[in-house]
Amino acid sequence: MGESDKTNKLLALDVISERAGHFWDIEMIKSQKKGKKQWHFYGCTAYGGPNSCTFFEWFDPKPPKRFADVIQNLLEANESLSNDNHNMMKMNSELRMALRETTKKADELADDVDGMVAANVVLGEDLTTCVISQRRLRSALVAVLSVLIACVLLRVVNNWVVPVGSV
Repeated sequence: MGESDKTNKLLALDVISERAGHFWDIEMIKSQKKGKKQWHFYGCTAYGGPNSCTFFEWFDPKPPKRFADVIQNLLEANESLSNDNHNMMKMNSELRMALRETTKKADELADDVDGMVAANVVLGEDLTTCVISQRRLRSALVAVLSVLIACVLLRVVNNWVVPVGSV
């Protein structure tokens, strides 16, 4: 430890001893818990003695300048992340609303398609009925035409067979 560090430590201990309410020595002590990290704190040297004092204060060394820079950068990054998170939450809300609207429209379209399919089935059945009816009509027409043609042919054949002067 450098001479300047020792002087600063002694000045700090004097200030702390004044806050303790007396001017006995204050010393830096390590915690005594087994298996735990040993933390440093300031305590009165008269602790446990006839004029004991319950003064206690954690030792918090002043962090190097670099720590302040790192902390500032972390705070700025945290602020940026917080803003990004807020924007993403807003976008998420907007996307959920758009999804609800799209789902509603898709449901409406599905209902329309179901209606169209049902109408198409009816039209298909009607078309099938029409085709069957047209085939029956065509068959009937073919039969009628066949009979007419047969009649005409019979007449022609009969005319050929009939003697010339008998008409």
